[in-house]
Amino acid sequence: MRETSSGESESSHGRARAAKVAGALAVVLALLWFARPASPPATIPGEAPAPAAASPTEKLSPVFSRAPVEPAARSWPRLKPGISLLEHGNHEEAARFFERETASGNLSGDEAGMAIYYQADALFALDRLADAASLYRKFLEAHPSMPAADNARSALEYIARSAEYKKALAGGSKP
Repeated sequence: MRETSSGESESSHGRARAAKVAGALAVVLALLWFARPASPPATIPGEAPAPAAASPTEKLSPVFSRAPVEPAARSWPRLKPGISLLEHGNHEEAARFFERETASGNLSGDEAGMAIYYQADALFALDRLADAASLYRKFLEAHPSMPAADNARSALEYIARSAEYKKALAGGSKP
């Protein structure tokens, strides 16, 4: 038989201890893994869940699937009926409302700009993208620094990508 030195005995005892610690750690990690929720929480604790879009059009709408772009829009009494129409999904009537208000000449400054923006948004939701793009450009020319301008730019980018995609599909190639 082979004799073991005290150094070898301590070394094998150290390896055995390390194996036991590693095994215990693996058990603890496995318990933690199986104790976790199956899916992450839908929201951050204390935060209200995001509302689901009521229709596919609402998902595309740059503004009204969320909230109005301009908090001040609530203080513009002449725009409130049209904003309400948009919020309730009556895009056709909202587009006519904002067109009438803009043509009346009773609006000025930011209020007139937001009427153009909201009309463009209604047309966007109706999939009248060429008309919407024209109004978004008109809005951006007159009001490039309003907070709604970022949404208008995003909508124009979407419309441009949509046109490229449709053109590629018509030509038989992949976009």
